[in-house]
Amino acid sequence: MLGDWRVTPHINVQDISRATKFYRDNLGLKEVGPSKHGTILECADGSRVGLVEFPDDPDAQHEHTVLGFDVDNVQMEVQKLKDAGIEFIEYSLDDGVEVSGQSIETKGGIAKIRGSLVAWFRDSEGNILSIDSK
Repeated sequence: MLGDWRVTPHINVQDISRATKFYRDNLGLKEVGPSKHGTILECADGSRVGLVEFPDDPDAQHEHTVLGFDVDNVQMEVQKLKDAGIEFIEYSLDDGVEVSGQSIETKGGIAKIRGSLVAWFRDSEGNILSIDSK
């Protein structure tokens, strides 16, 4: 069964060099090798993500979270990323954004949802990524 195997999510990007640099230099993922259409990056725990280049596809980015990082301390990770120049998405209740049926509002880039802290930001290609407390 597929549940016995590692899964590698793939993210569409328009510029593979720019995206690889972002994930490697800004987020700290390790580049482990090329794939047929892009590159594979790895986190310290062995989880992997593939970047797949679609340079001529304006719909390559998504308006929903495509990748989430589960961390021990959301505030600390948000601050590290802010220090590296990453801007976090701010949501107000007026935006009408909901997660699991709950309207969200961020303060300093962080929302509290059902007891968890969550923050969202965009990668170099405009894809939405999240940081979530374990």
